[in-house]
Amino acid sequence: MYDLLLIGSNDWQQTLTEFAKYKSDTGMATNFHSLEDIEKTASGVDLPEKIKRTIEKERRVNGVEYVLLAGDVDRFPCRYIKAINTQWGVKWYPSDHYNADLYDASGHFDNWDADKDGIFAELDFKETKDGPKFNIDKINLVPDVAVGRVPASTLAELETYFAKVRSYEFAASESIWFNNPDPWFRRALFVVDGGSTPFGDETQAEQHAAPLTAAGIAVTRRYQDDPPWANASPPFRAAEINRLLDDGLGFVHWHGHGGRESFAGWYDADHVKFLHNELKLPIVVALSCFTARFHTDRDSYTQLLGGDWTSAGTAKPDRPQPAAIQAPKHDVDSMAEAFLVKHPAGGIAYVGCTSVMEHGGKPLGLYFCEAYRDQAKPPVLGAMWRHAMTRFAQNECGGGTVGMGPYYAFIHAHKVMLFGDPSLRVGGLAPYRVPGTGQSIMSAGSMIEALA
Repeated sequence: MYDLLLIGSNDWQQTLTEFAKYKSDTGMATNFHSLEDIEKTASGVDLPEKIKRTIEKERRVNGVEYVLLAGDVDRFPCRYIKAINTQWGVKWYPSDHYNADLYDASGHFDNWDADKDGIFAELDFKETKDGPKFNIDKINLVPDVAVGRVPASTLAELETYFAKVRSYEFAASESIWFNNPDPWFRRALFVVDGGSTPFGDETQAEQHAAPLTAAGIAVTRRYQDDPPWANASPPFRAAEINRLLDDGLGFVHWHGHGGRESFAGWYDADHVKFLHNELKLPIVVALSCFTARFHTDRDSYTQLLGGDWTSAGTAKPDRPQPAAIQAPKHDVDSMAEAFLVKHPAGGIAYVGCTSVMEHGGKPLGLYFCEAYRDQAKPPVLGAMWRHAMTRFAQNECGGGTVGMGPYYAFIHAHKVMLFGDPSLRVGGLAPYRVPGTGQSIMSAGSMIEALA
């Protein structure tokens, strides 16, 4: 029996097995499966289904709760789902939720292809006389395990991220358990964009902040239309975000417009390069468009059937299915990569949207904050994410019942993804207890020495 399953390529095996040992040594029993072994031994129509069937077996046999996918789209397969009759014609979305939703409503394995046409979780946005066909393959959306992806394209990026996990779990523990004079983990920053057409909403941001406040997190608010930012320039706002990050934050919530490598066009991946918060890393939740578009451009990618496909950015009814693993030339970077794998500083986890973020997806942020408030401390990141996704399916998508729920809630269950270690202890490791006494005698720093 074990808690965490790591999946990655054989050429990263040493780093992955070393990380598995660290996790096991700190109370999170962990195992590793290589993509190559899964390809050879598991059943399934393709590698993504073989991965999912492997996860299902480990869940059923060994009780796995958390699954870490090690690799960006050029290193680790994505399952792409299909939406037709959108404003862009056919669109394909990567969905790691495919690996989390293992069973249908009856408890049977679900490969997300009920009509057996080789297209998964199909979604039709067109109104017909029979009503909206938004769930053609009859999936129930409820996650059975928590899945997180580390979007690393190189071994160096993977090692950078794993080093951050180790330092975070001890540094955050020092911050909240051992009377550290700087309780940085107990601070959060909420940012809302402004102007004439903002995407963020101050009232909604306050709703999301309330559960963290109730859990003892001090919230700093920077709302673009309110003091002290009402008349501040974009460079001033960007510099202040970096100052607050360097001072230390446990959580950052961005409510506003976004791009693949920017928040609202004035805080971008280049600003992340200048952070120095290596021992004070936050969980970043970005309720905005595209900031987690880690995979490809919409109109430039490797096709499933081989070869490149490119097109002008217009509606295309015949946009072909992307390959599960993309050629490196098609892999694009996003804010998720900038915060997690590009630098020793930045963030420790990232929740963001891989495509356009509509208002229908925003409740995920609230449910995520409620999970931190309600779960035993320190909660596990994947448990928080699973709670949020389950609540979202139940409350926004008609409880996962086939034939119910709005289009945009259904698609957001796929577009909003978790990046980072799903087994992360949020707030760091709990204090070490002396067996048989219930007393804590070790600080996080001395725990590091004991594990060395």
